This record gives sequence, C-alpha cells and structure tokens, in this order.
Amino acid sequence: MEAALEQYLVLARTAKGKACEALIMQAIGNPHTFVFGELLRYVEQAGVSPEYLNLLEIFTYGTLADYQKAQPNIPELTPAQLKKLKMLTLATLASEQTVLPYSHLQQVLNISSVRELEDLIIDSIYEGLINGKIDHKLSALKVMSAFGRDVRADKIPDLLSKFSNYIQYIELVEGLIERQVKNFAADNEKAKKRKAKFVENQAKAAEEAKAMLEASEKFDSGEGKEGGRKGKSFLKAFW
Repeated sequence: MEAALEQYLVLARTAKGKACEALIMQAIGNPHTFVFGELLRYVEQAGVSPEYLNLLEIFTYGTLADYQKAQPNIPELTPAQLKKLKMLTLATLASEQTVLPYSHLQQVLNISSVRELEDLIIDSIYEGLINGKIDHKLSALKVMSAFGRDVRADKIPDLLSKFSNYIQYIELVEGLIERQVKNFAADNEKAKKRKAKFVENQAKAAEEAKAMLEASEKFDSGEGKEGGRKGKSFLKAFW
C-alpha cells in the first residue's frame, strides 16, 4: 500500500496549489492507495484549498458518513474514489466489530444490493484491508482482523489509554493463568502421592494374599496335618 503512494509523495514535495489539488484527486483515485497520512502532512503547507484538504483528511481518517456531512462544500468523487472511501469505511467498521450484519453494512455504506456489498467485501479482502469471511447463513461478515488506518492527533491519548487498559487486562489474565498452573501443579502432586499410597497398599494386600495362599497350600499338602498330629502328641505327653 505504501509503495503505491510513494510516487505521489515524490510529486508532493514540489507541487503547489492547483497542481497539488490534482495530485490529491489522483492519489485517492488510485485503486491501490489506502494510506494517506504522510501525503496529508506534505500538502498541508502547499497552498491547497480547504475543500481539498478536508477531502484528503476524510480519506486519511474518516468514513463515508463524514464525506456525506461535508457535502456540498467538498469536491465530488468519481465512482472509483467513492468505492475507495466505502472500502476504507468498511475497514474502520471491521476494526470495531467482529461480526458485521449485511443490513448494517448496506445502511452505513449506502449500498442497495447484497451482490454489490459482497463484491466490495471481496475487493477489500483482496487489497488486505480486512481479513474475514462471508457467512451466507447469517448474512454477515465475520472479521478476523482489519487494516489499521491513520489516527488523528487528538485521538492518540484515547488510543494510548485503550492500549494501557488492554495491557493491564493481559497482565491480569497472565496472573490468573499462573495461579491456575500452580494450583494444578499442587493438585497433581497430591494426586501422585495418593496414587503412590494406593499402589503401596495394593502391594501389601497382594503380599498378604500370597502368604495366605501359600499357607493354605501347605495345609492341603499335609504339612499342616503333620503339624497338627505333633501338637496332639505334645499335649498327651504334657498331661
């Protein structure tokens, strides 16, 4: 995306006034340019009329709704430029929600047919503005990730605050996971000890059962009976 804009950045270093305005219209009409923050910084001091500067700001930060609000005090867009702005608007929506119903998208993007909407979605995916898939059953776009657009300077503090809250949340989750792992390890160690004790008891029980079986076999073979006769002889001699 940045490579496609490079040619306009080179020209913007020397372009002034009307030439710079024409350059802006060419840049926003290029089907492969979607990043305009650097170009905006170049042309701000190039004698560009407020209408064209406002238009470039909309393509840099804004959405279709911003363009509609600015009319008629803004240059009219060609069909290709209008499509570009709708794709950028879709990227903004995709960065805010993971599931975008067709009904909502058609309203926001001012698109009447589902076929036209799906074509716009496919083109946006192809250009790398969004990563997602169309769900025909839900009539919705499921978003996995979205292209990061330029951010207005006055929005940076709010963005940093969101990043800070996100980092705190990640740290909280990491702490919870760490405690769960420790608890699992402790429970696992207890389970190992219980298993070892069980095996030990089973071994003792097996030894006792073996001893009883051997004693029974000896008795059945006569050794036990002989022992019994000797015992009786001893008792007779005693009495």
